[in-house]
Amino acid sequence: MRTYNYLSNELPRELIELYSDIEQDVLRVIVKELKKGTAPEEVFAKIQDKVKGKEKEAEKVLAMMFADSKKKAVKDGRKDFDKDEQNEPVDNNNANSLIAPMVIAGMAILAELNKKIINSAMNEYSQDYIQTRNERQKSALSGFSSGFDELQRIYKKLANKGISIYESFGGGKGRNYSIENVIRRDVMYKVNQANAKVNKENFNKSSAKFIETSSHPTARTWNKYMKHPYEDHSSWQGKVFYSRDGEKVEGYEEFESTCGYGELLGIGGINCYHQFEMNYTGDSSATQYSEKEVERQYALSQEQRSYERAIRQLKSARAVYESAGDEQMTKQLNKSISMATSRLRNFCETNGLKYYNWRTQI
Repeated sequence: MRTYNYLSNELPRELIELYSDIEQDVLRVIVKELKKGTAPEEVFAKIQDKVKGKEKEAEKVLAMMFADSKKKAVKDGRKDFDKDEQNEPVDNNNANSLIAPMVIAGMAILAELNKKIINSAMNEYSQDYIQTRNERQKSALSGFSSGFDELQRIYKKLANKGISIYESFGGGKGRNYSIENVIRRDVMYKVNQANAKVNKENFNKSSAKFIETSSHPTARTWNKYMKHPYEDHSSWQGKVFYSRDGEKVEGYEEFESTCGYGELLGIGGINCYHQFEMNYTGDSSATQYSEKEVERQYALSQEQRSYERAIRQLKSARAVYESAGDEQMTKQLNKSISMATSRLRNFCETNGLKYYNWRTQI
């Protein structure tokens, strides 16, 4: 599980930092070209260059994660890959069986994400260009300048939302997601799926009768929007189960159905940080958390994320107003960022939470 922990924490971190730079660059292009009134077809190439220009850097990040993960697997004795707890060999091509699929999946995610960013940025620019062009034409006819006010309105809009990616749910419904949210959700999901596949294969090849799930204090708890019991991750974390692929054991629940294995919102699904591994004794070694503690820690984690989102929004706004040449707003935002960062640090320190600087990059 250690190598998985490394990838699940460090891979999103590196990619979020990289794509924060990309978002900032794209916002600068949009603002500068709107000021000049550049036609969308000319801007497309500039936005594409900003995004595509980072592809090699993204490949280096993934390659670095691949190499470091293999080194870590060796340092940890490759317990997760070569042998199970009873010293039985598990033939999965060692560390590569887990890490290579993660890296390949990561490259596919980034290729798709790059397309989404370019399309979203161009849609944004095209709409804003039409609005500012219309206002300039009105100004020329009336002699009253309203183009400046329209640009200010657009700057404010960009500052508030940055570059968002629209995803359709079907039936004419959908919502916008930040680039950071898409990376965290999609990267984690692919990492989880690759990890779960190999762990399940290892279990099936071993003599273990049980599967044990990990636990953490910020596990997802039941709410009224959930449709299946397994979506409440706090109900099954840190427990031992039998597998439908193995022998049924009285007194234990089935792993697959109870934990939602293979489901989008179950173990190894979207935004899930749980893992599982083979267990020979039937006893759990995972840390146990009370329902009250899980609820408290979950609430704290959500509040921490709220602070982090606020800081990212402020930094996005700064990129917009810097490019617009608004020194007063830039100075004001610098001050706001400093104050918000101090509040976040104090909140983490007061509540015993780890301060993740990478969560507020942009």
